[in-house]
Amino acid sequence: MSVCYQTQDLVEAIAADGAPLQILRVDGSMVRNNYMLQKLADLLKVEVHRSWTIETTALGAALMARLQRGLFG
Repeated sequence: MSVCYQTQDLVEAIAADGAPLQILRVDGSMVRNNYMLQKLADLLKVEVHRSWTIETTALGAALMARLQRGLFG
């Protein structure tokens, strides 16, 4: 759960710079863990939204490869 506390440190630093967080959007394999997401929401006191696809980085890489190959339209 250390990632929750590390994220809290970052969010607090960003808020101190004048950009408070309203919603945190998350992705990656760790977001399968409901307990971790609830812990993160409780620490940050914001809504945490899970992406519709867990691995958005992999999806983006696949879409870019498809675009490069000319496989769209």
